[in-house]
Amino acid sequence: MKTRHAALLAALLVCGSLAGCGASPEPEPAPEPDANTQTEEVASVSDPAPYYDLGLGLLKNIDAKDGNSLVSPISLARPLAVLATGAEGATRTQIEDVLGAPADGSLETELKSLAESWSKDGDTFSLADSIWLNETFEPNEQFISSAQNDFGAEVYDRSFDNATLQEINGWVDENTHGMIDSILEKIDPSYALYVIDACAFEGGWETPYEEGAVEEATFHAEDGTEARVDMMYEQDSSGYLENAQCTGFMKPYAGGRYMFVGLLPKEGTSVSELLAETTGAELADLVRMGSQGSVTTGLPKFDGEYDMDLSGTLQRLGMTDAFDPQLANFSGISPEKLCVGEAVQKTFIEVNEEGTKASAATEMGIEETSMAPDLEESHQVVLDRPFAYLIVDAVANVPLFMGTVGSID
Repeated sequence: MKTRHAALLAALLVCGSLAGCGASPEPEPAPEPDANTQTEEVASVSDPAPYYDLGLGLLKNIDAKDGNSLVSPISLARPLAVLATGAEGATRTQIEDVLGAPADGSLETELKSLAESWSKDGDTFSLADSIWLNETFEPNEQFISSAQNDFGAEVYDRSFDNATLQEINGWVDENTHGMIDSILEKIDPSYALYVIDACAFEGGWETPYEEGAVEEATFHAEDGTEARVDMMYEQDSSGYLENAQCTGFMKPYAGGRYMFVGLLPKEGTSVSELLAETTGAELADLVRMGSQGSVTTGLPKFDGEYDMDLSGTLQRLGMTDAFDPQLANFSGISPEKLCVGEAVQKTFIEVNEEGTKASAATEMGIEETSMAPDLEESHQVVLDRPFAYLIVDAVANVPLFMGTVGSID
C-alpha cells in the first residue's frame, strides 16, 4: 500500500449536440486548525446545511450495493452551479432547489471563496476547472465569463478529435496529481462543450495509527454475515460525537482543518434509517459542535469504488425539467435548445493506518434537441457494524465526501 495518501476527485460536465435526452453542558467547539490555516476566505459560508442535504439526498436515493456507497456533494454542487448560471425559468429554480441556494451571485461567491481558501491552505485540497469548447459551437459570452470569474475556469477552443481527447485527459491527470489518468474514453465531435472540475485531496492522519494499534476484528453486516477486518484502534482521544440518531467521532487529518467523521447508528437502527432520520442541518450542527468528550475508537481499514447513475436521483430530488427536452431551459448557455441527457458519478475510497485516498468523477451530459452529554465522560465507538462516514472541511463545515459501509470484503 502506498504511503502517499491522496483523495482525488474530478467532476465532469458534458455539453453536447445529440438529438434527444435520457432520462445540556455546552459542547466543545470543533478542533482548531493549524495556525497557518487560512480561515477568512470561508467566512461567506453562512449555511452549510445545503451541502449536507445534497449528500444525504444522493445517499438516500442511490442503489447502495451491499450497503456500501460514496458520493461527493462538492463534486456535484460545482457542476450544478455552473448549470444554474446558464439555466432560466423553472429549470433554474429546480436546480437551485437541489443545490439549496439561489444562483444569484452569492452561491458563486461562496464556491469561489471555498476554492481560494483551499488553495491558500496548501496542497491538502485543491481545485481546478476548465471548459473545452467545440470550435463549431458558440456559447453565450456571459456564461463563459461567469465560469471564468466565478469558478476560475480555463477555456479552450478545440476541434473535438482524438488529439483533444488526449489533451483533456492529460489536464485531468495533471490536476488530480496523477491519480485519475483519464475522464473520457472518447470525444464526440457532435458535442458542444465539456466542463471539467478536478479536485485533489491528500489526507494523512494528524496522528497515524501505530502498528500495534491494528488488530483483527469481526465486522457484522446487516444481513448477518461476518467478515474479519483490520480494525485500527485509538485510545481516549478527543472528538466524541452524539445526537439522537447516532454516536461517532472525528479524527483530524494533518493540519487539523480536515476531518474524518465516523457515525455509528444507535442500537436497533440501520444505516438507511439513520440517513432517513437525519437532516443536513443536524449533520452540520454535529460537525460544528465538535468534540463532546473523549472517546476510544475503532475504525476498520476499508476501500471501495462505486459507479452511480444520478439521472433518476436528481429527478427524484426535484430537478425534472432539466432532463425534459420540451421543458428544459438553458438559454443562458446558448440559444440552441438544450437538456441534460445523463448524470453519472464514480467514486473510490481507501482508508488505512496513514490516511485516506478518495476519488470521484461526476459527468453531466447536455444535449441539443430538435425539441448534549457529560464532557468528562469517556466513550467508545467501534465501527464493527454498518456505519456512515464523511470527510469534511471542519473550518468551512463543508462535506467533501459522504458514504456508508454496510459490508467489508
